[in-house]
Amino acid sequence: MSTVVRLALDLFVVTVWVVFLTLAFLETAWPRWAFYALLVVGVGGYVTVTATWGRSDGGDGSESS
Repeated sequence: MSTVVRLALDLFVVTVWVVFLTLAFLETAWPRWAFYALLVVGVGGYVTVTATWGRSDGGDGSESS
């Protein structure tokens, strides 16, 4: 997967998550701290799940010579 496509997908997913949370919290009037907690957990979870996608080496990012 090319870098531009990956960045566009990441931007789209994070934008959808932020919009979803914003609309949900505006409707329910839940506390602001919960919004930020879910925002961080959601983005962190997405990064954790997708961090290894597209890696064909060993996954740790280091180069061996």
